[in-house]
Amino acid sequence: MRGALLLVVLLIVPLASAILVGIDSPEEIDNFSGQEIIIQAIEEPWNQKTWDGLENHAITPLRLLNPYELVAWDSRNNVLNFPGTIIQDGVAAEWRGGLINYDEYTGEVWIVFEPNLPTSGAEFLIWKFKQIGVDINPNLDIYNSLIPHRELVNINSINIEIRDLLNLDGILWLEPKLESHSRNVQAASLMGDGTISQPVQWSLGLNGTGVILGIADSGVDYDHACFRNATSAGSYGSDGINSTEGVGEFGLEHRKILFSNDTIDSADTMGHINFRHGTHTAGSLACFDVYDYRNDTIPSNASAMAHNAKIIVQDIVSAEGWVPPNNVSELLSEAAFLGGIIHSNSWGDDTTEYTARSAEFDAWSALMPWSLAFIAPGNTGGALLEPANARNVVAVGASTKAADPSLWASSSVGPTESGTYGIFAIAPGVSIQSARADGIDDSYNNDLRSSSGTSMSTPTAASFAGVVQQMVQDGWLMGANENTTAVNISEISPSWANLHDNTIDLGDGFIPSGPLLKSILSIATTHLLDEGNYTKRNYESGFGVLNLSELIDMDEVLSEVKLNDVSPGNDIWIHDSFRLEDSTPSQWLNQRSDGISALEDLISLPWDGSGAVGPFLSNGQNWTKRLVPNGEDVRVTMSFASSPEPYLVEDLQLVVRTSDGYVTVGDRYDGDGMSKWYNSSIDLDDAVLFQNNNETTVEIKFSSEDLVGVEWLDVEVRARYISPGQNSGYTGVGGDRVGFALAAKGVIRDSLNWEDSDGDGFANVKDSCPNENPLQWDNDNNGCIDDSDDDGIKDNIDICINQDSTGYDVNQDGCIDDSDGDGIGDDLDICQTLLVDSNFPVDHLGCRPIDNPPVINQAIVSGLEGSVWADSVTVSWSIEDLDGDLFKTGARIMLHQNSSESSFFPIANCDFGEFANVSNEFLCTWLVPDDLPIFDVTGKEMHIQIHTQSLNQSPESNTESFYIDDGSIFTAKWTNPLLEEEERKGMKDEDWSVTQRRALLWGVVGLIGISIFMARIWSTNIPVLDDDFGDNNIKSSESDNNYLGNIESE
Repeated sequence: MRGALLLVVLLIVPLASAILVGIDSPEEIDNFSGQEIIIQAIEEPWNQKTWDGLENHAITPLRLLNPYELVAWDSRNNVLNFPGTIIQDGVAAEWRGGLINYDEYTGEVWIVFEPNLPTSGAEFLIWKFKQIGVDINPNLDIYNSLIPHRELVNINSINIEIRDLLNLDGILWLEPKLESHSRNVQAASLMGDGTISQPVQWSLGLNGTGVILGIADSGVDYDHACFRNATSAGSYGSDGINSTEGVGEFGLEHRKILFSNDTIDSADTMGHINFRHGTHTAGSLACFDVYDYRNDTIPSNASAMAHNAKIIVQDIVSAEGWVPPNNVSELLSEAAFLGGIIHSNSWGDDTTEYTARSAEFDAWSALMPWSLAFIAPGNTGGALLEPANARNVVAVGASTKAADPSLWASSSVGPTESGTYGIFAIAPGVSIQSARADGIDDSYNNDLRSSSGTSMSTPTAASFAGVVQQMVQDGWLMGANENTTAVNISEISPSWANLHDNTIDLGDGFIPSGPLLKSILSIATTHLLDEGNYTKRNYESGFGVLNLSELIDMDEVLSEVKLNDVSPGNDIWIHDSFRLEDSTPSQWLNQRSDGISALEDLISLPWDGSGAVGPFLSNGQNWTKRLVPNGEDVRVTMSFASSPEPYLVEDLQLVVRTSDGYVTVGDRYDGDGMSKWYNSSIDLDDAVLFQNNNETTVEIKFSSEDLVGVEWLDVEVRARYISPGQNSGYTGVGGDRVGFALAAKGVIRDSLNWEDSDGDGFANVKDSCPNENPLQWDNDNNGCIDDSDDDGIKDNIDICINQDSTGYDVNQDGCIDDSDGDGIGDDLDICQTLLVDSNFPVDHLGCRPIDNPPVINQAIVSGLEGSVWADSVTVSWSIEDLDGDLFKTGARIMLHQNSSESSFFPIANCDFGEFANVSNEFLCTWLVPDDLPIFDVTGKEMHIQIHTQSLNQSPESNTESFYIDDGSIFTAKWTNPLLEEEERKGMKDEDWSVTQRRALLWGVVGLIGISIFMARIWSTNIPVLDDDFGDNNIKSSESDNNYLGNIESE
C-alpha cells in the first residue's frame, strides 16, 4: 500500500468542513482490510477540531509527522477525497539497527507497531502475521494504546524478509534485540565548588537529606560500609561482627536502603557479568561511610555528594547477564511509588537508534512528571547510545577529575539521530573511587576501587541532582516573594560543622518535578571553553560540568552564616507548573494507579493539571513573568516533558523581552556564546527563522554588560504548536496541554518593582496602588480604582459614581444621604420630615408649607336682657384660615361651677362640621326653656365659648383645637311651672292619707327625673370629651341662608 502517491488537491474549502465521497458503509468493511495513509493539510496545520473530525469518516488519526502531515488508518480501504488536502500512502517502517544491515541480520527483532491502531488495524496485522506463520498477541486493545505496542519475533522462524516487513502497513519500526551492557569524595568536592577539598555544602546540611534515589544496576554488596546499617560502636552494622545481621532490615528505619528489588537477583554477585559494577555506581550515588555516620564525623571513604539520601536498589543482572524488564516503566514506577524522583541507569543497548525503551522512558516522564532518569550515554567516544537518546532524560558525559576539568576522550557525545544535543551535562567520571564489592555477604568490608566511564559520571550526577532536589524541598530555592522562615543553622547542619546561633531564611519548599530539576541543573553548570574561549551549549558537554557554586556560592554562605543571619538564593527564581498544592507526587500516583501496570493506568486516566499551580498551555497560549536583573550575568532556562517518538515534540518557545525593546529566543546563540538579540518587531512564529529544534530544555544567556540600562526582563513561554490528540484538555501523551518549569539566575528574586502584585497589568513601580486590582474601574490607567466624583468613595463601591457626597454620606455608599427619606438629599434639605406621605410631598428644600391654624374673629353675643338669658341668646362669629383648609367650628354655653369662674362645663352645644374657607360667618341661638338643662340653673353664672379646629391632613398640619371664651357673664331666668303647681298644692288642707299618696307619687317622679337628668348629663358631655360636636342645636350661618330651626330642646 505504501509508495504510490495519490494527489487530490482541492483548495475550495478547508479541511474542517471536508466531505468524504464514495465510501462504503461500515457493515461492508472487510474485517481484515485497511491501510495506512498520510493526509497533508495545505493551508492550516492540524488542530483538535480537524483531528477529531476524521473519526466521523472511519479514519483514525494515529500521529503527526509534522504540523501539516498526519498519519492515519483508513478502515474502509477506499479512494478518499478530502478537499484542501493531499492524500498519499503511508511511508515505510524504519529499521533501527544502527550499523547493522537488516539484509544480513539474523536473530530476534522487536516489531514496534503504530500507536492508536483501531480494531480494524489490529485485526489486519494479526491476520497478516498469521499468514507468515507468526502468532502475535490477539488482544486488540493493546494495539490501540498511546504507547506503541511491540512484539519480539525471531526472524529466522518466519517466511518473510525484514525488508518486506518494513513495507507492512501499521508497523512503526523494527529494531534488533540487543544485549544490554553497563556503561563503564573527590567527585563530590569537584561538583560542589570546583575544588578538590571537603564539599562546603555538607557543612550547611546539603547532603541529600529527605531525598530518595533509585538505581537499577547489577545489585549492591549490602554489607559494605557504604550501605550497611549502623547503631553504636561494636554493634551490628558498625564493625562487621556477629554474622550478617549487620546489614539490617531494609525500610524506613534503615539508614541507607529503603527498598531492594531482588526479583532477578539478590546482590552484586561474584561471577555475574559486570560484577562490582552495581556496588560502585550505588556508592557514587549515595555512599555514606558507616563509621562517619555513627561517629558523626566528616564523611570520608568515598561518601557521595548526596550521602544522606536513601536509595531504592533494583538488581537487573543475573547469571544470564543484564536482564532489564522489557517495560522499563516498571523500574521507574516502583521507585515513584516509594517517593523516588531521580533514577540512575548506567546501562543500555549498544545502538544509537531511538528504541522502544527510549520511548518508554519518555512516556513515563510525560505521564508522571515527577520523574527524572539519568542515563549513561556510553564510552564510545562517538555518538551516544540508547536510552540516553530519549527526549526527557539526562544523558551525562564524563569529565576528567580536576579543578579545571575537560571532557574525557572516551565519553560518548551528541548529536542524537534526531539532531538534538543529546548530552545534557558532564560530571566527573575518570578514576572515580567508590565502594568495592567482594562477593561475601558478611565480610563487612569498606574497600574502595577506582573506575572510569559514564557509568560512574551518571550516578555522580544523579547524586548531585539529589542535593538540588533537597534545596527545593527545604526551601533554599523558591519563587518570588514566597513565605520564608528563619531556621537556626544548628538545626540543619551536622554537629561536626560547629555552626550555631545564626539563622538561614528558607522557604516552605515543595517536591520538584523532573522538568524543574532539569531547569536548575542546566544553570548549575560551568561551560567548557571552545576554541575561541567562548562558552555555550554544545554536543560534547551539553550545558557544561555540573557545579553547585554556579547556583549558590556555598563558600560565601558558610562564611556569612558564621557571623550573621543569611538569606541564600535571593538571586535565583524558579517556577514549576507541576507544583502540587495539597498532595505529594507519590500520593498523586497512588490515587491513579494500583501499581501493577502504572504506565497503562496513567494512559487510561489522563490528568488535566488540577491540583497543581500551572499553567498548562494549549495551542497558541502564552505565559509571562517579569524579572529584574541584579547586575550580574543572567541565565534563564526552561524545561518540559515531551511525548515520546513517534509523536512530535511540543513546540514550546522560550522568549525574553527586554525593557529597551529587544527580544531573545531560547537556544539561539551569538558567536560569543550569549543569546542572540532581535528587534521586538521580529515574527516569533516564523517557522523558518525559528524552527522547532526538538529540545526539551533550552536556555537564554545575557552578559551583565549587555544588560546595562535594562530595567526588566519579561520571561515568556509561548505554546507555538501543541499537537492535537486523543485526550483533548489533558496533559501527557495524547493530550493537548503542556506544563513547564523555569529557573533564572542573576535576578532579584523578591523584587516588587516590576512585579504586578495585584494582577492589574501594571508593574508595581508604575502602579499607584500596587496591591489593588482596579479591574474595569481605572479609566486614568494609574492602577487605582477611580473616584470619579471625588467624594472619597471608590467607584467600585460608589452607588452614585457621578455624585459628590462629601459631608453628606454617613453610610459611605457614595450617595448623598436622605436622612428623613423625603426624597430631598441632605445637602439641600433644610427641614426634618418626620412622617413621609406621598400625598403631601415636600418642596425642593425638603419642606412642607407652614400650616396656619384657623382664627376666630368678630365674636358677638346678643339677646341678653342685661345679664340675663330670659328668652333667647345668640352668638355670631367668623373663621379665617389663611391656607384655605377645611375646618370645623362651634359654640357652647358653659355653666360655672363656682364663683371664681375657674371650673365650668357645657350645658348646650351648637356645632358645625367640615367647612371650607369660602363663606365663614357662623351663628348659634339657644332658646329658653328649650335649651335649658333639666335641672334648675336659675341664678347660676354662664358664658359662651367658641371653638374651631383645622381639618388639614398634612403630617405638618396644626390640628389643635382653639377656644375663645366670651367675656359676657349671664344667668338664666325661668321657673318650671310644675314646681309652682306642686307648691300651691302643698298649701291645701288635705287628708293625711291623701298627703301620703301624693308624697309617694312625687318620690317615684323624683327617681325618674334623677335618672333622666343623669342620662342627659352623660349624653351632653360625651361630645365634649371626645371633641365630636353634635348638631342638635339651633344653627344659622350665611352658608345656609340663616336657616333657623329647632332640632331638639334640652
